[in-house]
Amino acid sequence: MFIVNIIYQPSTKLHLPDIKKQKKIYIRDPLLFHASTAWIQGFPKITINIHHLFEENVKYFSPQLVESIICEHLIRLHKKIFYWRTKEKCEIDFLIIKNNLALGIEVKWKK
Repeated sequence: MFIVNIIYQPSTKLHLPDIKKQKKIYIRDPLLFHASTAWIQGFPKITINIHHLFEENVKYFSPQLVESIICEHLIRLHKKIFYWRTKEKCEIDFLIIKNNLALGIEVKWKK
């Protein structure tokens, strides 16, 4: 159903995903993100104010939403993207490998 994007770490050959290592999962559609957070947090009363729910989600989950949107655009442009994590827990959000060159993209979101 293509609801999520699964981003793998690259293998030692840098062109294939290493499916044994940890993965990052992004919900593709912001509307599905809002619906899933409402489901996880428990639905409020029937008199739900959907605008209030969206405002609260955007207030608390802006970095995750922005990273998810950037992930979706990078996949549409490059088809195959990875992420990189070292043993010291340093992480690069997205890694694009093209013509044996690697481009790392780190997403930051602050006020």
